Amino acid sequence: MIEFKGECGHTIRVRDEDAGKVVRCSYCGQEARVPDEREDQLDFLLNEVERTGEFESPRRARPKKAGGGRAPTEVRSRSDFNPFAVALKMCYAAIIISVLIIAFKYGAKQLPAMFSSGGSGGSTASEDSNDNESDGASAQTQGKQKRTRYGRLRPELPPDRSGIFADSVPRGAEVYYRKVGERSDSSIFAACANPKRAGQMISNARAGEYEVAVALELYNEDLMGLPGYSQEVLDLLDDPDLAEKEIGEVLKGYFIPDRAVRVSIERLGRIRYVVRWYSVEVLQADWAEETALFLPRAANLSELLEHLPERKTFNFDVEHQRQMLTQCRVPEEDQPMVVQALEWIGMIPYLVKRGPGSTRGGRYRLFFLSQDGKMDWEWLPE
Repeated sequence: MIEFKGECGHTIRVRDEDAGKVVRCSYCGQEARVPDEREDQLDFLLNEVERTGEFESPRRARPKKAGGGRAPTEVRSRSDFNPFAVALKMCYAAIIISVLIIAFKYGAKQLPAMFSSGGSGGSTASEDSNDNESDGASAQTQGKQKRTRYGRLRPELPPDRSGIFADSVPRGAEVYYRKVGERSDSSIFAACANPKRAGQMISNARAGEYEVAVALELYNEDLMGLPGYSQEVLDLLDDPDLAEKEIGEVLKGYFIPDRAVRVSIERLGRIRYVVRWYSVEVLQADWAEETALFLPRAANLSELLEHLPERKTFNFDVEHQRQMLTQCRVPEEDQPMVVQALEWIGMIPYLVKRGPGSTRGGRYRLFFLSQDGKMDWEWLPE
């Protein structure tokens, strides 16, 4: 027996073999289609809720007849709005849409792999896994290599421009410069109308040979704090008979060597300065770099590090550079200090001691870094 509701709300009962046929309601006389038993009961329930506003079991007992007639069934207006029914349908729709989205995303990821494996002759799952792990490791390694930038970190010199970058240790020096052959009738201090502070870029220097003077006040506070500076330098300057050449020799003997061609004392206005002089070549789309070291020659490596600015200025392949230091016969205990100095200022003079039979103390080898973080070295003049 099949039971269903007609348009008037009256419950109609028919035989099972009438499923799918059209019958006439005995209460209102309207035609109604008999539902198939295989139809989804969920639609029946939703229609029931939407029509009556409440759920009524299909097998609920019918109301008793009055006076032998059929009991009328309460009919609700079909235009009544039922928020429960709407919300229920929206929930089911949301579930179906979510399932479709998940299936689509999963399929989008799997289909390229399936086509790829089919085109390559059907590789096994383990091979695909190994390939993916290998590709992932390779991509990760390349990413790390991309993120590692070797060379000068600060300040970053524009690679498409040329100029001069001069720094000093200690900081606070003034940098004067002029192109060789220009305004040679006057001193460099008069020729350079716009001196720079050490650590600033001189970006208006065109390609060519330049004379550069890095000047630090004679009574600079940092210089006064260097060991032996007052006794070995300042006391000797009080001698009025000391010639200019002898003053230069005194200064050269006190300060650790770098690429300076000479050292002198110059009076700029009323103030005396210690000046280190350099000859640099500026190439097209390249930077000429110099760092003036106003540091005592007698200091060992650990003492030199105490006077350097503790700020990482250069980045480079430390392991590779330590191999180079080993090749240059730098003792293993000195290598960390050399590496530290290179990170901070990009250069360090290293005293190579001579053999026990030699009467001379040794010679300085200058280790330095290029703008792209590559290390090289050169012998400094004795």
